[in-house]
Amino acid sequence: MTAASPAAVGSAEDVASYVNRQRNLLRLPGMAVVVIRDRRPLVSKGFGVTAPGGPPVTTQTPFLLGSTSKQFTGLMVQRLILQGRLSMDTTVHKVLPW
Repeated sequence: MTAASPAAVGSAEDVASYVNRQRNLLRLPGMAVVVIRDRRPLVSKGFGVTAPGGPPVTTQTPFLLGSTSKQFTGLMVQRLILQGRLSMDTTVHKVLPW
């Protein structure tokens, strides 16, 4: 799924419409979405079902991530580097001494 630019996200209804279009296009039974604007949740909602014929997705529905957590970790490390909170030379031991 492609990310919408901040300017393209006008309201919770816009987000729901976009998510449902993408979910149908990608043939996903369900997904949970959180959109943060100005450090507050604009949307925190489940869409669709956990599996065909299954219960609805909620914000508490667990999802198997598999190997995708590596990309999320890399993204967060890059953001921390851009914020000056980490550098490319920071060791794991410096951040997690135990």
